[in-house]
Amino acid sequence: MAALLRAYAPRIWARLDHLEIDDPPEAWPLDKPVKRYDPDSRREALLAVSPRSQPAVARRLAADGRAAVRFDDLISA
Repeated sequence: MAALLRAYAPRIWARLDHLEIDDPPEAWPLDKPVKRYDPDSRREALLAVSPRSQPAVARRLAADGRAAVRFDDLISA
């Protein structure tokens, strides 16, 4: 999904300063630094996961006290 955002939403992609994932060595090279997910961060996160996965990922972030920016209300899975 991150690759699709990069291709089809370049203005939003340009605003991202890094990607956070559970296993950084698994990341695709998408021209952004990759960091391990930090549950203690208080930064807002754009969910670059499939619309089907966004509710679960948003709940995980909320449990960690983080806000999630979702777009699954605009794109159906």
